[in-house]
Amino acid sequence: MPSAKPEPVVLSDEERSVLTGWARRRKTAQALRSQIVLPCAEGW
Repeated sequence: MPSAKPEPVVLSDEERSVLTGWARRRKTAQALRSQIVLPCAEGW
């Protein structure tokens, strides 16, 4: 069974800025999610 390719993550400059700010926070759920989404947007 072929695996589906994930959709690329595309962020606007504003979204990237907000996520970067959240990623700098420590011990919050938003920080963790941001730390996952930002590398995905870079193509990891």
